[in-house]
Amino acid sequence: LRAINMDDKCGDSEVQLLDWSQRYFASLAKSNVPTLSQEEVFTLAQKLFIAADVNQNGSLDKQEVQHVLEDLAGDLDIKKSSHIEELVNQVMEVADVNEDGSVDYEEFLPVAVEIVQAVVQKLVEKAEQEQRELREVVEKIFDAYDTDKSGFLDASEFNSVFTDLTGELGLPASDAARLSE
Repeated sequence: LRAINMDDKCGDSEVQLLDWSQRYFASLAKSNVPTLSQEEVFTLAQKLFIAADVNQNGSLDKQEVQHVLEDLAGDLDIKKSSHIEELVNQVMEVADVNEDGSVDYEEFLPVAVEIVQAVVQKLVEKAEQEQRELREVVEKIFDAYDTDKSGFLDASEFNSVFTDLTGELGLPASDAARLSE
């Protein structure tokens, strides 16, 4: 962090530097979480419909709806085929407004938007979980190398990180020195 703060833009005390670093890394974490605009959601829903409409007749029969939901089952955390079948029946019941046994694009759109939003939400949750896990790993590594428990890595501790890292990766020791400069 001191290297990042060479021009003191992040604060001139350890408390200010720590506060800045927490805000900085939180903003990095947020920037890695996927979000979609309403237009992007509708575009994905339209693509989902087009891909599902295998016979290209402008509507989805129960088999086409089932195929879509089977493809998305993993993204929706659906593991049992009986749950997929149940969901297919629910989608057909809710979406087939005119009760003709098929779902046209206008009927499919609200369901597809919900599906896309559910998939994106699952991706967001997964990304947030991965970020929490990564943060925990980085904190453990930091704590392991912060031998004097100062809350900062001095030059020797910092060098140890790169020495051990290059060793684990099977790189020459000269790379550790070059990386820690």
